[in-house]
Order: sequence, then structure tokens, then C-alpha cells
Amino acid sequence: MMSGMRVLAVVSFALVSVLLTSACAASSIGGEQPRPTSQQDAILLAKNCMSDQGWEVEIIDGATAAEVPDSQMDSYLRAVSECSDILGFTTPRELTDEELKLAFEAQVANRSCLVELGYELPEGPTLQAYTDTKGAWTPFSDLPDLDPDEFASVERECPQYQVW
Repeated sequence: MMSGMRVLAVVSFALVSVLLTSACAASSIGGEQPRPTSQQDAILLAKNCMSDQGWEVEIIDGATAAEVPDSQMDSYLRAVSECSDILGFTTPRELTDEELKLAFEAQVANRSCLVELGYELPEGPTLQAYTDTKGAWTPFSDLPDLDPDEFASVERECPQYQVW
């Protein structure tokens, strides 16, 4: 019987940043790929990249998952890191003023949605302050610590805005 563990490489998108479970490894594969156009597209691109790297992964609850033998964990994490680099997940692009304005409006709408769910949140920044910080604010960062199930429920009710 193979000794290993199921690894979820959770892809969580917020504005332009993507967090992947990864090791600290530089990409050795050249050629930048087109950026994803949606979260679903990003997950599919990540799955295909991992397949190109020799790893068969499946998509479970918006994340890639694979059975990884303990002896191959370092290799798997390097592949995750390389795919993250290849797909541009680790290098956020600069947003245009129009994209920042749309993102700000979406964040304000997200804040209203969260308040409607009963969360007490501070007022967000002004559009100018949001633009000056290149879109660093999200009302989700003002939420209290939530357990994973509650956070998933909140995200279903108030999906986080994403810029691709």
C-alpha cells in the first residue's frame, strides 16, 4: 500500500493575489501563460499545468488535490510552485485606474453584503486612498476570525471580487 497523503493546493483569489501551497523554488520553465479569466479558468489552468509536470490532480471544492507519497512531497511542492510562477499567480499585475475604480466599487458592495449578514465592520477607505494603496483593502480582512465552514458560507453569500 502506498504511504502518502492527500494534498489540497488551495487556490484562493483576492483581487490580483493568489495563494498556493508552495515551496520556495524558482521556476525553471520559461514562457508566461495567459492570465486566467475566472476562478474556474485558474483552477483548470493549474490542473493542466500540474499534469504537464507529471502530476495527476483532481478538482475538489475549487482546489486541486492529489495523492502524494511522502517520499515525493518535495517534488510535488516544487511543481505547485512552478505552476504558480508559470501561470502568473505569484506576480500580480498593475491595475489600471479603471480596474481600481471597479474593484473599489465591488469591495464597497462586498462590505454592504457582509454588514447585511450581521457583521459589524469599519468604514472602508475612500476611493483615493484605495487607489493610492493599489487596491490593498478588502472588507473580508475586517471580518473576525471565522472557522472555515463559516467563511465558506460567507463567501457563498458575498463572493469576493476578483480581477484577472
